[in-house]
Formats: sequence, C-alpha cells, structure tokens
Amino acid sequence: MKIDSSNYTLSVLSATLQQDDTHRKPLGIIRNSGQSSPQSGYWQLSSEAISAVVNLNKGEMMPYYQGKPVQWTLIEYDMSKEMEI
Repeated sequence: MKIDSSNYTLSVLSATLQQDDTHRKPLGIIRNSGQSSPQSGYWQLSSEAISAVVNLNKGEMMPYYQGKPVQWTLIEYDMSKEMEI
C-alpha cells in the first residue's frame, strides 16, 4: 500500500490556516501604538480624557495619537472585513 503524504500535508496545512483565520481575538484586548493589529475592527483609545475610535484591518499598524504612543482597546468587530472560508 502506498501512502501519498502530499495530500495529508495539504489537508493539515489547510486545516491549520482555517483555524487561525476563524479565531477572533476577544473584545477588550489592548495593543500599543506601533504594534500590528491582531483583529479587524473598531479600536478605542484607552483614555478617559480623550475619545477616539479607529477602524483597522488585521495586520495594520496601531496608530499613534497626536504623535504620541497610546494604548488601543478592541471594542467591536468589523464583520465586513472578515475573510470568508
């Protein structure tokens, strides 16, 4: 009996990629300016004094606010930017 490992490898790789893409990061996660956005969605500036919200795609750089590093909190998913599998 001959086993074709190429089909198995592709199946495992495909399943792994699908799992990674379908897991959403939890609302409330925090990222700093300059870091890569781990989730497409609406991110709010983590400050009581300033109210700012940005809509970012997964992989985009978290922005600075008025040239200064800040923290951003994921407050809502952007369903229009999610990939269909």
